[in-house]
Amino acid sequence: MRYSRAISLLLAGLIALGALWVHQVQLPPLFSNSVSQPTKLALGDDALLSLPGTRKIVSANLGRKVRLTHQACEFTMTLDRVYADAQHIVIGYTLRGPGNRPFSPGLGMVSSSSTYRSMMSTLHDAQGHYFPLVEQYSGSLKQNAEGQVMIFDIYRVKITAHLLKLHLRVPVIQMNERNSSLKVACETYSYSRFNPSVRTVTVKGSFLFNFEIKVNKYLSRT
Repeated sequence: MRYSRAISLLLAGLIALGALWVHQVQLPPLFSNSVSQPTKLALGDDALLSLPGTRKIVSANLGRKVRLTHQACEFTMTLDRVYADAQHIVIGYTLRGPGNRPFSPGLGMVSSSSTYRSMMSTLHDAQGHYFPLVEQYSGSLKQNAEGQVMIFDIYRVKITAHLLKLHLRVPVIQMNERNSSLKVACETYSYSRFNPSVRTVTVKGSFLFNFEIKVNKYLSRT
């Protein structure tokens, strides 16, 4: 009888201890209905995805995410992703303006070809090689921010290094906004007679970005 009672007490203690452990340690369920949330894309990546020739850079996670930012006059420019192969250097970036401004999508307007040349972004490597800007386009506008892309030629320069140390200089940044009477001292404005409802805001800042990127195998942009 004593032996039986001791066994009963021992079993009761083990059951109580097991219940306490189950209460304190929550085991994950074998099956779950939760769905993982997609990673939020930077607007520079979003702009790269919008063009078939650069879409694979993001979908295959090529190049390098850099997240380099400079600011002037309440406007910021952020490099989101850089990519290089034997043909091109591609940069996806985000332009962001003051949150209370009514911005519009699209690249900024320039008054003449000479003005455009003075405002053009330039890219060099550590050895002084110059890579010309050959293409620039804008992606989607989300409130006060827009993703854009710059593409530079590299095939005219004989590059043997697998790692490029690059220096990007952006003399000005531009964003379009709905025309208004607002004037800010550090901004200049361009207007088009073909679209009088929109003006281009230009901010001088001489934005300088230094970064490194590995040269990938050539990616066809067709």
